[in-house]
Amino acid sequence: MGTGQMLLVMLAVILFSTILLTMYSNIQDQARVIERARTMLQGQKIADKYFQQIEAELIGNVHTFSEINSIYSNFSEIVTVNNSDYHVRCERAEYCNKNGNTPVASNDYQLIEFSIWVIDAYQDSVVIGTSSSPLQKVFADMEF
Repeated sequence: MGTGQMLLVMLAVILFSTILLTMYSNIQDQARVIERARTMLQGQKIADKYFQQIEAELIGNVHTFSEINSIYSNFSEIVTVNNSDYHVRCERAEYCNKNGNTPVASNDYQLIEFSIWVIDAYQDSVVIGTSSSPLQKVFADMEF
């Protein structure tokens, strides 16, 4: 085998190994994106669980509308899902108007806001709903 052919073989090996390394790197990046999206979706489901729990407590007369405010004000809890600890915190539980605005409050509506953070499988801190932009829902007093 001549030097030209040997050089071509080495260049081919370098080219294919570079392609292979790039492909594995891209797959790893996509796996990280998928893991982050899965973690964020799980955090949103946890917040939705609390919103549904509040609705069930109101509909089932477990708590009165005014008790919801005192129960969830300063509420925090750790929920473990798939060996990940989701730190749930109620940012606000206060009376508001039907649009969720608190300066003009009414005793007929309450705004509940949650923020959640977790350390994912890649040891990154993932925040789902921050204190400045929380996951929120407005609840109406249905008792007449």
